[in-house]
Amino acid sequence: MLHRHAVELVDAVPAAEPQTGLTVVDVATGAGTLLPALHRLAGPGGRVLAPDRSLGMLHRVPSSTVRGQADH
Repeated sequence: MLHRHAVELVDAVPAAEPQTGLTVVDVATGAGTLLPALHRLAGPGGRVLAPDRSLGMLHRVPSSTVRGQADH
């Protein structure tokens, strides 16, 4: 279950106009629930940084949402 504020963000991000080359940081990404919407927002050439202090949570991020190299 997502926190109420996360649900509001998930609903708002798809309505936002995609940017070009935007860098977005999802601090404490957890299992990466917001990553697909944030990738769309970052737009072409953009990137999403998704740190979490729990390596176990990062392992729960679906591999389909991960591009490039993950630093642990």
